[in-house]
Amino acid sequence: MTCPEDKTEFKDVFDDFFGAIEFQGQKLVGMDAADKKWYQAFRVVHKDFYDFIKANHPAVLNWTGDQITAEAIFNENVKSLGSTTAAPA
Repeated sequence: MTCPEDKTEFKDVFDDFFGAIEFQGQKLVGMDAADKKWYQAFRVVHKDFYDFIKANHPAVLNWTGDQITAEAIFNENVKSLGSTTAAPA
């Protein structure tokens, strides 16, 4: 699915995607505490990502680099987190 460039239409579609995570998270009611803790951490990260995309739409939809540049940016961000994980192939 592509994201619409119209700000209002994009917001509606993106809000639906964001809400789907909460909907699926409700299935964790019977899960153990570790799974719930993981889900809550995931929600925090996703909320930050969601806010960033909404604030920077439509510029973030227009990637002008290439795969090599994307991998370099990913690896640089991972290094800033103190991890040595490489970009997925």
